Amino acid sequence: MDIQVSNFLKILRMVFDDKKEISLVEPVDWNVLSEFARKQNLLPLFFEVANSIEEYVNINVYLKDQLDTFEMVAAQIQRSSAFADIYVKIAKQGIYPIVMKGIVCRQLYGELGENRPSSDEDVLVKVKDFYQVKTILEQEGYECEIPKVTEKELPQLQEVSFYNPEENLRLEVHTNIIGIENDERVQMNNFFQNVHEHGQLIQIDGVEYKALEPTEALLFLILHAYKHFKNRGVGIRQVMDILLYYKEYKEKISMEPLRQALKTCKAEVFWMDILYIGNQYLGFSNEHSGVTCCPEELLQDMIYAGVFGENEKTDHVAARVNLGAQGRWSRVFRAIFPSRRILVSGRPYLADKPWLLPVAWMDRWIKFLRYAGKDVWKISSEILEKSSVRMKIIEKYKK
Repeated sequence: MDIQVSNFLKILRMVFDDKKEISLVEPVDWNVLSEFARKQNLLPLFFEVANSIEEYVNINVYLKDQLDTFEMVAAQIQRSSAFADIYVKIAKQGIYPIVMKGIVCRQLYGELGENRPSSDEDVLVKVKDFYQVKTILEQEGYECEIPKVTEKELPQLQEVSFYNPEENLRLEVHTNIIGIENDERVQMNNFFQNVHEHGQLIQIDGVEYKALEPTEALLFLILHAYKHFKNRGVGIRQVMDILLYYKEYKEKISMEPLRQALKTCKAEVFWMDILYIGNQYLGFSNEHSGVTCCPEELLQDMIYAGVFGENEKTDHVAARVNLGAQGRWSRVFRAIFPSRRILVSGRPYLADKPWLLPVAWMDRWIKFLRYAGKDVWKISSEILEKSSVRMKIIEKYKK
């Protein structure tokens, strides 16, 4: 393992280790470690541990990290407060959206909760409640990304975004929990058909939220990470969330139904690899059991991919190439002619007007050509190479 990757993981480990002793491997490149933290959207947690190390405090990158950390934590506190306010207003109308990640994951970090950034909050609502929630949000200053979303479009969208510029809060309102871009995601969604009946109430900072029942919550966190891994990629933060949730709610989780569901989705070994990474590198001792697949390769992929695979622009395109594709020529075809199911989340008009699919293809081609410019062949080759590397790892989890 690369020295700086090892050092980065040792620092993250100290977030959960009461000993607070760090033995880093020399030479320590703090600029690289800071960049890792930024790509993983973990800078505030990284800084909270690393700012006690004299070498770090005395180099130039420290001041920038300090200022950015203060800004990120202050912004997160504002977003958490805004989310609490809007959730209470929705609940007063007799609607209790299920909080899926965000604030549920942050509270797992205890006093460092606001150091775990969330760029948005995700809630799940019943289809029949969506338009009432939409009205409440718009009355409170939230701008709807798809203001004229139709009843036909709604079931085909994983979420509809609402943004409040004054509060700097983006709310992702889901009507299905995983997405329906391919058969695999439809299968994942089937495990969450009755979550509104199974939900639990949790209290955070005096506000009562409805959340997923513990077994379903852990299943969702694992499948959500697995979905992102197979698409753009998944980062270390998601692994930390999963491990902390498992640690906190372990006694309330029904392990056999969880493992059966993961096995059905071919994600059980992915879960075993996450436990291995937690045990080996993040201080979650004695949490690992079962046969692993390729945890070291998975970890390396996570470090490269960054949070939700957003390391580079071409990663997004490479991910779309892989979505539902089999083999190299299938990936090429998928890149040029993606299915309506894949495109409808970004182009909801395709739900009502499927015959406009060729128009959507042309729109994508024009945008890509503008982005690539004269380097179109070089960038296309890079995209196919990235998709091939990721597919090699993905294929190991299908066996």
